[in-house]
Amino acid sequence: MIKENLDALDRGLEPAQTSGGSPTPRILPVDAVVAPSAFAEQSDLRLSREELLKSAEISEEQLGELESYGLVAARGKHFDGDALMIAKVVGELAAFGIEGRHLRAFKTSADREVGLVEQVITPLLRQKNTDSKARAEEVAREIASLSIRLHASLVRAGLHRAK
Repeated sequence: MIKENLDALDRGLEPAQTSGGSPTPRILPVDAVVAPSAFAEQSDLRLSREELLKSAEISEEQLGELESYGLVAARGKHFDGDALMIAKVVGELAAFGIEGRHLRAFKTSADREVGLVEQVITPLLRQKNTDSKARAEEVAREIASLSIRLHASLVRAGLHRAK
């Protein structure tokens, strides 16, 4: 049990509370997801395929669809916290009849936003001073957070106009 708990901690999981139980992933609250700090370093979370399916409450078929559309991918043998968050949200959207194939526009939009952030920070990364890399990371986090807030505001405004 101790070995399993240590392994769970190494992979960013909460150890099982009872003998025979399974470890659970740590999930950030929604407000934390859009804060600039949420775009900092990746989490240490590493989930097996089975753990991802169980934690996200999705089927093997749904995960296969997400992988085929490039919405999630394993890093080596494990899935990270981003994959878990994406899979959970997609699982919740599935309750409304929205499938992975409907989400390609989200992936395309996200890729474009990443490209925009990269355009802004590339000149900072090319600078030779020691502070430029840290400044580029800070700018990337801020722009990413603002991008999410803008997207949410645009969706909210669009829904209000539709009424």
